[in-house]
Amino acid sequence: MSQIQNETSSANLQWLEVYAGTTNELLPDSARNLVRSLLRAALEDLEDLERQIAEADSMDSLLLKRVDDTSTRISRLRIAIAPHQTLPTEVLAEVFVNCIEDHSIRIPVPASQQIHWRLGHICSRWRSVALSETCLWNTIFFRYNPQKHTSIPPALQEALNRSAQGPLRLIIYCPPDAIGDPDIISDLIARYAHRCTDIQFSFPENKMKAFLANACTSFEALETASLAISKEHHNDIAHPFLQGARVFESAPRLRKLMLHGVWSPNNVALTLEDVNFPWRQLTHIELFTGSVVPSTAHALFIMCPNLQDCCFVSNVHGDGVFREMITASPSDITLPHLRHLHLGSPNPSFIFEIIRPLILPALTGVTQHFEIDISTRKQPFAALISLIRRSRCRLTKVEIVQKFMFGDLHPHYPDDMEALLELLPDVTTFWERGFVIPVSSLQRILAGELLNSVRSFQCSTNSIATCALFVDIVEARWTNEGNGGAILEEAFINNYVSAALQDDFFKEGARLHEIQERLKMKQRKINM
Repeated sequence: MSQIQNETSSANLQWLEVYAGTTNELLPDSARNLVRSLLRAALEDLEDLERQIAEADSMDSLLLKRVDDTSTRISRLRIAIAPHQTLPTEVLAEVFVNCIEDHSIRIPVPASQQIHWRLGHICSRWRSVALSETCLWNTIFFRYNPQKHTSIPPALQEALNRSAQGPLRLIIYCPPDAIGDPDIISDLIARYAHRCTDIQFSFPENKMKAFLANACTSFEALETASLAISKEHHNDIAHPFLQGARVFESAPRLRKLMLHGVWSPNNVALTLEDVNFPWRQLTHIELFTGSVVPSTAHALFIMCPNLQDCCFVSNVHGDGVFREMITASPSDITLPHLRHLHLGSPNPSFIFEIIRPLILPALTGVTQHFEIDISTRKQPFAALISLIRRSRCRLTKVEIVQKFMFGDLHPHYPDDMEALLELLPDVTTFWERGFVIPVSSLQRILAGELLNSVRSFQCSTNSIATCALFVDIVEARWTNEGNGGAILEEAFINNYVSAALQDDFFKEGARLHEIQERLKMKQRKINM
């Protein structure tokens, strides 16, 4: 090696000794190799110093300081050759995107508390990558305060700028009393509507009405829309203005629509025929509103022949409004693409009347949440059984939850549960809560005659005999797992055993966990 090369190498070594790990400069391979040599030497120095201290059995201050300095040098050298330093920019950006659990940038919040900005405080390279990665800035939640926000907040504008021209998920909440002058919300929507693929707006009545009536806004990229009416009190407020909606006239890609709140006067059905929404192109609909009655649902099914997922949740009590709709409902409504159906109501008549005319050949998942009254106590699954038989569908997920009525503290023995289970040979998830599963059904499950494909199983019991059968089922499924049967990954039991039998119930729980330990199934989710 020439003298010039020696001097260059020596200069590099001196620079690395002093500055390696203190700057954001990416080192070339030759420099990284030098740092590794320095790191090995520093580790040997530290080992030697610790041996001197041990042999002398002394707390010499000079030795301790040298240990401290050497440890600091080791830490610095390790930083200089850390693996993440060599990651390409696009890979580092992907790591950022995948490590952020909540992608939404919440405004107003101090920028120092937002991880998107905090990434820029680590080093100049991380800052450059974080600020230039548009995926980190395309989900924005803005909580509007009419007293403070007379113009777009700087943090919000910065985030919008950083999202470049990519797709935008815009979440805006306006409090019920938000009037605002000037109103920046309409300007914000008008400027960025063309980039929005997902909007979630919670507006008071006046703003929602103005938003819906605006036909000039172009949502050309919009795929998902969730609209909620913010209200000051929990009392239902009538908002009979959905019929004036024109905002989605230019939304050719809209597929998912969610409406929360009350969209028509109480006990008056929400009529959809004159609502200017692109019903035929929708594939997912969720209505969480007391404005929906069976006639509304049936009209919606007819206007949305391409539905794949549907969720109706109503808080209407009483049968009066439903009885008026029974004779008017169509005889048959076929939805060839509907795969998932979620129905919830305190009134089972709501669910049964919606289901009554449906034919759903592609249905794979059903969720029902309701209360039980006297008329449906014996056969709460009759409507679902009829739907399965009529549609000849093959369900893979069934979830049925009974919400106890006031004063009713005991689950019921449904006469038709076994008939329902017989229609579920392909079900992989079966959850029921609030109904006592019959002993005969559990015996048939244990024998492999029912729910033979189930992987996630939840049921309710009120006797030690049924608890014991549940544990036997879990053990049998785990023991025979290698014979080609379904893998039971989750098993939960809802306990309605009387206080006098709690000790015996806990013994069954202990037996279950002993089986779990013995068969080495610790990763399985089991609860009693």
